Amino acid sequence: MAKGKKLGRQPGQRIKSDRLAPKVLQMVARGISYRQIARELHLSKTTVNDIVKRHRQGKNGSS
Repeated sequence: MAKGKKLGRQPGQRIKSDRLAPKVLQMVARGISYRQIARELHLSKTTVNDIVKRHRQGKNGSS
């Protein structure tokens, strides 16, 4: 078994996007474009897309 400290981000950690997800989803609901959301929240457009995709998957999975 390997010893020592694990370096870098561990799988499953999305600190910034998890924290901003409610705000991103609110803005999407108001009809703001992914590009504009990304610019205002200092995220990448891909991150905004991933947040929305995770939210939609969660809704579909729980129904």
